[in-house]
Amino acid sequence: SSSSSLSSPYVITILSESYFSIHNIATTGPQGFSTKKVTNQTISSTGWNKLSNWNTPDFNTQSNFNTVTGDFSVTQTGYYYVSSNVLINNINSGEKFFVIIRSNSDSTSSNVQFSDGIIVSEIVSNSGSYFIGLSGKLKASSGEKISVFIYSLTNSNYQILDQSTFSVVQVTSNTANDWDDENIIISQLTNEQVYDILVVGSNSNGYASLPVQCELNYCVKVKPTSSLPSTSTTITQQTIINQTSILLQWTQVTSAFKYRIDKKLYEQNSTYYITAVNDYLKTSITLTNLHPGSRYSFRICAGNNLGYSTTCSEIDMTSSFNHQEITAEIIDTTVTLGLNSQ
Repeated sequence: SSSSSLSSPYVITILSESYFSIHNIATTGPQGFSTKKVTNQTISSTGWNKLSNWNTPDFNTQSNFNTVTGDFSVTQTGYYYVSSNVLINNINSGEKFFVIIRSNSDSTSSNVQFSDGIIVSEIVSNSGSYFIGLSGKLKASSGEKISVFIYSLTNSNYQILDQSTFSVVQVTSNTANDWDDENIIISQLTNEQVYDILVVGSNSNGYASLPVQCELNYCVKVKPTSSLPSTSTTITQQTIINQTSILLQWTQVTSAFKYRIDKKLYEQNSTYYITAVNDYLKTSITLTNLHPGSRYSFRICAGNNLGYSTTCSEIDMTSSFNHQEITAEIIDTTVTLGLNSQ
């Protein structure tokens, strides 16, 4: 906010909630614009009023912004980073103002609601002029318009000065923030490329801080392909770790991004395969909880988004896992105590 007189020295504190961000915009990049008011705008009524009549934008990548109406037309559903700095004049101390950036198919001020978009409220601390700023990410649907509105309950004669600014930038950083559904379709993936997708939960306190490690099951690798893996992997190492565990390693298959590990247990002249691990992302694994003294076969099947290959790499552990019996012999150690009479 501005003040007509400041005592010297004047001490201010920069709070930890302050932030700074930079976004590089190419002329052929994501949808967006940045501009400032062309002239002062006089507001002559209480309630909601839209900010209009803006300068030719510094950039307007898809020509979606109307400088006269102040509307940014959304043609792609998604998230947009929005920001506005509004400088108001001819106001009185103690007055309360609201500024909102919202996305709606109706861009008029007649149906603006306080819950429509990103909103900030300020109680003016001094007469004259006052600055209100807000920014954040806004979810918008195709066909809607993003606009800035200001609200006053009592003042019907104030100005929006030409230093005020407004900008919108489409979020294209491969991040879907604040997604409120359990399902999401990720499009525009490149064929034969591998992607790591991290899903992180959040609540009112923010997003959880998790290391980006696929073995924590927070990553899913997606590889669009047109056919099943044509070749099977090759098991390169099998090491018995102990009586109940074995280490398996295998080669990477070019057209695969996941693997299924099956095991076959030989018991009483009957054999069967069961899936030990499904949709595994690495090329080595330690299988545990095996039966000591039993014979196993293992196979590795390569897979992609279409399923698993019909041919799999198999290895037969012809020698059983060592089974060491531990026995204990109980020895009778009876001791007889006697007393000598004096």
